[in-house]
Amino acid sequence: MTSAPSGMKSWSLLPILLILIHFAHGWADPVLIDERFTVDEDSVITDTATGLLWRTGPDTDTGWEAANLWIDGLEGEWRMPFRYELLTLWDVGIDTDSWGPFVNSGYYVWCIDSRTSPEKHLFSFIPEDPYWWEVVTDYTGERAFAVLAPEERVLLGSGSQVTVN
Repeated sequence: MTSAPSGMKSWSLLPILLILIHFAHGWADPVLIDERFTVDEDSVITDTATGLLWRTGPDTDTGWEAANLWIDGLEGEWRMPFRYELLTLWDVGIDTDSWGPFVNSGYYVWCIDSRTSPEKHLFSFIPEDPYWWEVVTDYTGERAFAVLAPEERVLLGSGSQVTVN
């Protein structure tokens, strides 16, 4: 085994490894979050990458029925987000440590699994434990988000979009 020449500092590969893992997992830099989302005077959040419009509900524990009532009370075609739409937020670094423009103190956001399966699901934005699951009973820390797609689009895994008629 050879050592570094005298006068040359040896350093750990750990920082480089952590940076590579960071980018491989798609974890975002907070600056990227600030550049990706805009917030208008009505508190509507625009995701400039997907074109989706977002609203955050009241910052209080919100059960499934209350979340749906809040969304139904919004003017326009707002709806409950699909879990893959919440995953697009997670992929850019939105989590309980860094909500970005989605300011709230919750841990989970209500969502549905698909267009044909409206069962209630929660998406966890906890950094150490992101997941979603079908919910039988309510928890604490649930929040409601509403989403609106100007032209209803479905995001594919590659980031490309298709328009749904």
